[in-house]
Amino acid sequence: MSMLVVGEFDNNLISITFIEGESVAGFGARAAAVLESFDLEQYEILTTDLEGELFPDTYRVPPDYTTAQLVGLLNQTHDDILEKYTNQIADSSLTYDQVTILASILEREANTPESMRTVAGIFLNRLAIGMPLQADATIEYALETPLGELPPGQLAAELRELDSPYNTYLNAGLPPTPIGNPGETAIAAILNPIESDYFYYITGEDGEFYYAKTYDQHLDNIERHLR
Repeated sequence: MSMLVVGEFDNNLISITFIEGESVAGFGARAAAVLESFDLEQYEILTTDLEGELFPDTYRVPPDYTTAQLVGLLNQTHDDILEKYTNQIADSSLTYDQVTILASILEREANTPESMRTVAGIFLNRLAIGMPLQADATIEYALETPLGELPPGQLAAELRELDSPYNTYLNAGLPPTPIGNPGETAIAAILNPIESDYFYYITGEDGEFYYAKTYDQHLDNIERHLR
Protein backbone atom coordinates (compact mmCIF):
# COMPACT_ATOMS: atom_id res chain seq x y z
CA MET A 1 0.00 0.00 0.00
CA SER A 2 2.80 2.38 0.90
CA MET A 3 4.65 1.58 -2.35
CA LEU A 4 1.51 2.35 -4.38
CA VAL A 5 1.03 5.68 -2.61
CA VAL A 6 4.56 7.07 -2.43
CA GLY A 7 6.42 4.91 -4.95
CA GLU A 8 9.49 2.76 -4.61
CA PHE A 9 12.71 4.70 -4.92
CA ASP A 10 15.31 2.29 -3.57
CA ASN A 11 15.65 0.06 -6.62
CA ASN A 12 17.87 0.65 -9.64
CA LEU A 13 15.70 -0.96 -12.30
CA ILE A 14 15.96 0.50 -15.78
CA SER A 15 12.83 1.13 -17.84
CA ILE A 16 13.01 0.20 -21.54
CA THR A 17 10.11 0.79 -23.93
CA PHE A 18 9.93 -1.21 -27.14
CA ILE A 19 7.55 0.22 -29.74
CA GLU A 20 4.79 -1.76 -31.45
CA GLY A 21 5.70 -2.66 -35.02
CA GLU A 22 9.41 -2.00 -34.61
CA SER A 23 11.84 -4.53 -36.04
CA VAL A 24 14.24 -6.77 -34.15
CA ALA A 25 17.03 -4.40 -35.22
CA GLY A 26 15.14 -1.46 -33.73
CA PHE A 27 14.67 -3.29 -30.45
CA GLY A 28 18.41 -4.00 -30.34
CA ALA A 29 19.30 -0.35 -30.83
CA ARG A 30 17.01 0.67 -27.95
CA ALA A 31 18.46 -1.94 -25.60
CA ALA A 32 22.05 -1.09 -26.50
CA ALA A 33 21.44 2.54 -25.56
CA VAL A 34 20.52 1.80 -21.94
CA LEU A 35 21.80 -1.63 -20.83
CA GLU A 36 25.46 -1.72 -19.80
CA SER A 37 25.82 -5.49 -20.30
CA PHE A 38 24.02 -5.59 -23.65
CA ASP A 39 26.02 -7.21 -26.48
CA LEU A 40 24.59 -6.22 -29.87
CA GLU A 41 26.49 -8.91 -31.76
CA GLN A 42 25.20 -11.63 -29.44
CA TYR A 43 21.71 -10.14 -29.68
CA GLU A 44 21.77 -10.36 -33.48
CA ILE A 45 22.74 -14.03 -33.26
CA LEU A 46 20.08 -14.85 -30.66
CA THR A 47 17.31 -13.10 -32.61
CA THR A 48 18.19 -14.39 -36.09
CA ASP A 49 14.84 -16.15 -36.45
CA LEU A 50 12.80 -14.12 -33.95
CA GLU A 51 11.44 -11.26 -36.07
CA GLY A 52 7.86 -10.81 -34.91
CA GLU A 53 8.35 -12.90 -31.77
CA LEU A 54 9.61 -10.24 -29.36
CA PHE A 55 6.79 -8.50 -27.56
CA PRO A 56 6.73 -4.68 -27.55
CA ASP A 57 6.05 -3.24 -24.12
CA THR A 58 7.71 -1.29 -21.31
CA TYR A 59 9.98 -3.51 -19.22
CA ARG A 60 11.82 -2.74 -15.98
CA VAL A 61 15.04 -4.72 -15.68
CA PRO A 62 18.29 -4.51 -13.70
CA PRO A 63 21.07 -2.51 -15.38
CA ASP A 64 23.24 -5.65 -15.56
CA TYR A 65 20.53 -7.68 -17.30
CA THR A 66 22.24 -9.85 -19.90
CA THR A 67 21.47 -10.00 -23.59
CA ALA A 68 20.23 -13.57 -23.32
CA GLN A 69 17.97 -12.68 -20.40
CA LEU A 70 16.42 -9.78 -22.31
CA VAL A 71 15.80 -11.84 -25.45
CA GLY A 72 14.29 -14.60 -23.32
CA LEU A 73 11.98 -12.11 -21.58
CA LEU A 74 10.77 -10.51 -24.81
CA ASN A 75 10.24 -13.86 -26.52
CA GLN A 76 8.48 -15.46 -23.56
CA THR A 77 6.16 -12.47 -23.23
CA HIS A 78 5.22 -12.83 -26.91
CA ASP A 79 4.46 -16.51 -26.38
CA ASP A 80 2.40 -15.73 -23.27
CA ILE A 81 0.32 -13.16 -25.16
CA LEU A 82 -0.34 -15.53 -28.08
CA GLU A 83 -1.32 -18.29 -25.68
CA LYS A 84 -4.30 -16.16 -24.65
CA TYR A 85 -5.59 -16.52 -28.21
CA THR A 86 -5.03 -20.28 -28.58
CA ASN A 87 -8.72 -21.07 -29.01
CA GLN A 88 -9.33 -18.22 -31.44
CA ILE A 89 -6.39 -19.25 -33.60
CA ALA A 90 -7.58 -22.87 -33.57
CA ASP A 91 -11.03 -21.70 -34.73
CA SER A 92 -9.58 -19.49 -37.48
CA SER A 93 -8.09 -20.45 -40.83
CA LEU A 94 -4.73 -19.05 -39.76
CA THR A 95 -1.66 -20.57 -38.11
CA TYR A 96 0.30 -18.92 -35.30
CA ASP A 97 2.96 -17.83 -37.81
CA GLN A 98 0.37 -16.37 -40.20
CA VAL A 99 -1.27 -14.43 -37.37
CA THR A 100 2.09 -12.95 -36.39
CA ILE A 101 3.02 -12.05 -39.98
CA LEU A 102 -0.33 -10.38 -40.67
CA ALA A 103 -0.29 -8.56 -37.33
CA SER A 104 3.20 -7.23 -38.04
CA ILE A 105 2.02 -5.77 -41.36
CA LEU A 106 -1.18 -4.43 -39.83
CA GLU A 107 0.83 -2.69 -37.10
CA ARG A 108 2.43 -0.48 -39.74
CA GLU A 109 -0.59 -0.05 -42.03
CA ALA A 110 -3.24 1.04 -39.49
CA ASN A 111 -3.10 3.06 -36.30
CA THR A 112 -6.28 2.70 -34.23
CA PRO A 113 -8.13 -0.37 -32.93
CA GLU A 114 -11.02 0.23 -35.34
CA SER A 115 -8.83 0.87 -38.40
CA MET A 116 -6.76 -2.19 -37.52
CA ARG A 117 -9.86 -4.40 -37.39
CA THR A 118 -11.17 -2.98 -40.68
CA VAL A 119 -7.83 -3.31 -42.50
CA ALA A 120 -7.45 -6.81 -41.04
CA GLY A 121 -10.74 -7.71 -42.71
CA ILE A 122 -9.48 -6.24 -45.99
CA PHE A 123 -6.28 -8.30 -45.79
CA LEU A 124 -8.32 -11.46 -45.24
CA ASN A 125 -10.64 -10.54 -48.14
CA ARG A 126 -7.63 -10.15 -50.42
CA LEU A 127 -6.07 -13.41 -49.31
CA ALA A 128 -9.37 -15.23 -49.83
CA ILE A 129 -9.46 -14.35 -53.55
CA GLY A 130 -5.71 -14.64 -54.18
CA MET A 131 -5.24 -10.89 -54.47
CA PRO A 132 -1.84 -9.52 -53.39
CA LEU A 133 -1.84 -7.74 -50.03
CA GLN A 134 -0.29 -4.63 -51.66
CA ALA A 135 1.13 -3.33 -48.38
CA ASP A 136 3.77 -0.60 -48.66
CA ALA A 137 5.06 -1.56 -45.21
CA THR A 138 6.50 -4.82 -46.53
CA ILE A 139 8.50 -2.95 -49.18
CA GLU A 140 9.75 -0.52 -46.55
CA TYR A 141 10.95 -3.52 -44.54
CA ALA A 142 12.86 -4.91 -47.53
CA LEU A 143 14.47 -1.51 -48.18
CA GLU A 144 14.94 -0.73 -44.47
CA THR A 145 13.65 2.75 -45.34
CA PRO A 146 10.17 4.35 -45.17
CA LEU A 147 8.98 5.16 -48.69
CA GLY A 148 8.43 8.77 -47.64
CA GLU A 149 12.11 9.13 -46.75
CA LEU A 150 13.57 7.87 -50.03
CA PRO A 151 15.84 10.16 -52.06
CA PRO A 152 14.17 12.23 -54.82
CA GLY A 153 13.66 10.19 -57.98
CA GLN A 154 12.96 6.91 -56.23
CA LEU A 155 9.23 6.79 -56.72
CA ALA A 156 7.14 4.43 -54.64
CA ALA A 157 5.38 3.24 -57.80
CA GLU A 158 8.70 2.13 -59.29
CA LEU A 159 9.78 0.41 -56.10
CA ARG A 160 6.66 -1.71 -56.21
CA GLU A 161 8.48 -3.61 -58.94
CA LEU A 162 11.21 -4.50 -56.43
CA ASP A 163 12.37 -8.11 -56.81
CA SER A 164 11.91 -9.29 -53.24
CA PRO A 165 9.77 -11.90 -51.47
CA TYR A 166 8.65 -8.99 -49.27
CA ASN A 167 7.13 -7.18 -52.25
CA THR A 168 3.44 -7.82 -51.61
CA TYR A 169 2.50 -6.00 -54.80
CA LEU A 170 4.22 -8.58 -57.01
CA ASN A 171 3.75 -11.64 -54.79
CA ALA A 172 0.40 -12.96 -53.62
CA GLY A 173 0.11 -14.43 -50.15
CA LEU A 174 2.22 -13.56 -47.14
CA PRO A 175 5.88 -12.50 -46.98
CA PRO A 176 8.26 -15.15 -45.61
CA THR A 177 8.56 -13.61 -42.13
CA PRO A 178 6.98 -10.89 -40.01
CA ILE A 179 8.20 -7.38 -40.79
CA GLY A 180 8.28 -6.23 -37.18
CA ASN A 181 7.07 -7.09 -33.71
CA PRO A 182 3.33 -6.58 -33.31
CA GLY A 183 1.52 -5.59 -30.15
CA GLU A 184 -1.57 -7.22 -28.74
CA THR A 185 -4.02 -4.80 -30.39
CA ALA A 186 -2.83 -5.84 -33.85
CA ILE A 187 -2.84 -9.53 -32.95
CA ALA A 188 -6.40 -9.26 -31.61
CA ALA A 189 -7.50 -7.35 -34.74
CA ILE A 190 -6.33 -10.14 -37.04
CA LEU A 191 -8.39 -12.62 -35.04
CA ASN A 192 -11.39 -10.27 -34.66
CA PRO A 193 -11.57 -8.45 -38.00
CA ILE A 194 -14.46 -6.27 -39.05
CA GLU A 195 -16.13 -8.12 -41.91
CA SER A 196 -16.92 -6.00 -44.94
CA ASP A 197 -16.97 -5.95 -48.74
CA TYR A 198 -13.96 -3.63 -48.82
CA PHE A 199 -10.81 -4.53 -50.74
CA TYR A 200 -9.02 -1.17 -50.69
CA TYR A 201 -8.01 1.47 -48.15
CA ILE A 202 -5.97 4.64 -47.91
CA THR A 203 -4.97 7.02 -45.14
CA GLY A 204 -5.98 10.49 -46.24
CA GLU A 205 -3.98 13.65 -45.70
CA ASP A 206 -6.28 14.32 -42.75
CA GLY A 207 -5.17 11.09 -41.09
CA GLU A 208 -8.54 9.41 -41.59
CA PHE A 209 -8.98 6.02 -43.24
CA TYR A 210 -11.07 5.70 -46.39
CA TYR A 211 -12.26 2.34 -47.69
CA ALA A 212 -13.51 1.14 -51.05
CA LYS A 213 -15.16 -1.94 -52.50
CA THR A 214 -13.91 -1.46 -56.07
CA TYR A 215 -10.72 -0.17 -57.65
CA ASP A 216 -12.60 2.73 -59.25
CA GLN A 217 -13.90 3.78 -55.84
CA HIS A 218 -10.34 3.45 -54.51
CA LEU A 219 -9.05 5.78 -57.23
CA ASP A 220 -11.81 8.23 -56.35
CA ASN A 221 -10.71 8.15 -52.68
CA ILE A 222 -7.12 8.84 -53.75
CA GLU A 223 -8.24 11.80 -55.85
CA ARG A 224 -10.39 13.20 -53.04
CA HIS A 225 -8.17 12.61 -50.02
CA LEU A 226 -4.55 12.45 -51.22
CA ARG A 227 -4.35 15.11 -53.92
